[in-house]
Amino acid sequence: MARRHIVLAAAPGVLALALATIALLDTDGAPVSAPAPMATVAPADEPSFADLYARVDGAVARIDARRGPDAPPFGNGRRVATGAAWLFDDDGHVVTNAHVVERARSASLRFGRSARRLDARIVGSDPATDLAVLQVDSARLRGERPLPLAAAGSVRVGDPVLALGTPYRLQSSASAGIVSATGREITGLTGRSVPDAIQTDAAVNPGNSGGPLIDTRGRVVGVNTQGRAAGVSFAVGADTIRRIVPQLIRDGRARTAMIGVAHGEVRAAGTPLTAVTAGGPADRAGIRRRDVVTRVGDRPTVTDGALASAVAALKPGQRVTIGIRRAGREREVVVRAAAAPGGRD
Repeated sequence: MARRHIVLAAAPGVLALALATIALLDTDGAPVSAPAPMATVAPADEPSFADLYARVDGAVARIDARRGPDAPPFGNGRRVATGAAWLFDDDGHVVTNAHVVERARSASLRFGRSARRLDARIVGSDPATDLAVLQVDSARLRGERPLPLAAAGSVRVGDPVLALGTPYRLQSSASAGIVSATGREITGLTGRSVPDAIQTDAAVNPGNSGGPLIDTRGRVVGVNTQGRAAGVSFAVGADTIRRIVPQLIRDGRARTAMIGVAHGEVRAAGTPLTAVTAGGPADRAGIRRRDVVTRVGDRPTVTDGALASAVAALKPGQRVTIGIRRAGREREVVVRAAAAPGGRD
């Protein structure tokens, strides 16, 4: 059984570009052509992707982050990295990925297709969720309007989405697709485990990082963070944005919780634990390696990513009842979540 050694947090790299090839078989086993995908066609009562792009593009920006002479270059070998960001509120706060501005000394933004640069201040960054907040002088904005977040629980597999950003430094670009899965637990480009990620088949390439993934109502369902293979890309989900970004704006950092366990692949009975951190919250509560977690609070942990998602919803110091199965017997333990390490309390 494959194992993942991850310390679960309340929030918690080479990008690949390829073209998907779909082969179908008819009833005789002979190859036939794949039908055209239907998910990219907006229903009659929803705006077209062209209308959607026209409505939201002005709030999406190209970001150029720069490192000082004493810092190592970015992964591209240069001291300037290009990504994307989007306007979060009327105070000039913009959201991007933490890895886009990691160790950056300064940054500038260009909204929409404009060549006008706005200097941006790096307000805060959370490597655990790969989110960061910058701020521009709101008085210098020219009609750009913030993008709203999708409501909790409103994102469904199959929903059409539009990914905006600056792939390969091509400012103000868009790619369309669908939501392929929700609640994914991924390893972010900062090396941390990120829960509640959105999987999409919309193309996400270098430079798309930090841009919004938009639904047909113009709401942000996620922040594009990485593309892994043909038709497989990921975005940090709206629930994580909603939890982390206000903390970054207020404090410049985010406090997230952890219970101190690592887990293997989910089973029908729950999520098996492969390790328990000595002296951590789970260990102090009596949870052991090889226990199977069946629920956290009232949230079952019998699907992929469910345990990470449930822990992500906790706050440091919060007590929660965790259901476990050990040696075929069900039991409950009360765990007091701790603050996750890594630059946070």
